Amino acid sequence: NIQKKQEMTSSPIVYSVFIGDEKPGETRIMRHPEIGDKPLRNTNSEGTKTIWQGLVHNIKDRNLGDKNFIGTRAKGKDGKLGDHYTWKTFRQMHDISLNFGKGAVLLNLCPEVNIDGEGKFKFLGIYSKNREEWMIADFGCHCNTVTVVPIYDTLGDLAMEHIFKLTQLSTILVEAKSLKKLLNLISKKMHSNVKNLIVLDPETEKETQAALKDLGINIYTLEQVIEKGRGMDVALTPCTPEDIATICFTSGTTGLPKGVLVTQKNIMSEISVISSHGFHFSTEDIYLSSLPLAHMMERLIFEVCVNFAIRVGFYSGDPRNLVDDCKILKPTCMCGVPRIFQRIYEKINDTIDKLPTLKKKITQQAIKSKLHELETRGIFTHFFWDKVVFPTIRNLLGGRVRFILTGSAPMEPKVLSFLRICLSAHIFEGYGGTENVAGMLITNATETRPGHIGGPGYANEVKLLDHPELKYTS
Repeated sequence: NIQKKQEMTSSPIVYSVFIGDEKPGETRIMRHPEIGDKPLRNTNSEGTKTIWQGLVHNIKDRNLGDKNFIGTRAKGKDGKLGDHYTWKTFRQMHDISLNFGKGAVLLNLCPEVNIDGEGKFKFLGIYSKNREEWMIADFGCHCNTVTVVPIYDTLGDLAMEHIFKLTQLSTILVEAKSLKKLLNLISKKMHSNVKNLIVLDPETEKETQAALKDLGINIYTLEQVIEKGRGMDVALTPCTPEDIATICFTSGTTGLPKGVLVTQKNIMSEISVISSHGFHFSTEDIYLSSLPLAHMMERLIFEVCVNFAIRVGFYSGDPRNLVDDCKILKPTCMCGVPRIFQRIYEKINDTIDKLPTLKKKITQQAIKSKLHELETRGIFTHFFWDKVVFPTIRNLLGGRVRFILTGSAPMEPKVLSFLRICLSAHIFEGYGGTENVAGMLITNATETRPGHIGGPGYANEVKLLDHPELKYTS
């Protein structure tokens, strides 16, 4: 339907309108055409105002409690990846996360601290790749006004010391493989506040765990925290829209990381950027989560999935297995950065190069034909080629992908157009920063022209300021 609409639309897409007065050295403010000078949106399409409300809403108001929600690729007894995903429902995630939140209270894992100039907080650090335990802890924090502090591998020792001191962080949920880095920091007394570690994959790194215990660190498993809260009557205080959902520390261009305070309202209102540009999801969609949850782009997309009740399957943890994960999960939606899609582009071309001569020539002709249709008519589907040539290519990503979002850097136009016609998928480009929850600008669902980043959504506005040194002027 989107393709038919695009074919019938001859006029260009209007991405923004100007409001307000002109000022020297800057453009006028630009907003989404449907917003204009009306108030910006401060909620999402379901009307939920916090992350925890979004989860509860799917169970109580939408009757989706028994619908599969979070998927993890199965492993055999030998530790090798299996050929299917195992799933937890919305209700299971709610109940497990609630017990985690209660257990954290009973074990005093997230004590209240006073941060100069910012007020009182309760914190939990999360140092892990994307996995279901990440989201159990995240939801468990939002049901009791605990602020999540993500930590990631590229942070150096000084950066981590800086973060731990600023937040007075006492507890970290951590994968066992990252324990040695924490041991190194703790043994050097680079952050004395850390008292507790909730260890994922506790059957590994036994010696490191023992060394941490010798330094006075309490070691818990996720299951111990959950079991501590199971069946207990604990008074919890769910987050309000104004509470800080996360402090996301950016690497920055100079100096130590800068902590961005992102509220529940910031995240929930930014979900509306999806609705504002013609995205249409269903509860049958499946999203493959592979970008780091430590950064706001993936955090936002995850909350979009909650809002639209989209299933989320986590990649198996190794980018080299991403294509194999796709074949098993069969996602309909993906999000990535240009380097990921560059690898997919190269993988497709490598597959084509290995075809027998006749099949290779037919495939090249099909690509040429579809690129011509895309460039001249804005259409990336074809009644014949999509049945005869492209199923093999689409099956590299599971055969069902229909929405792809890319951000963080520009995607080369030839790569974007090539993937559009090979996958017959809508590919959206976006732009944003941690400070605006990653989704400031995005292209429209009917867009087929590469080389730009669309316009603002319902919840944000943008203007450009002069930068004379770089010869950028309004």
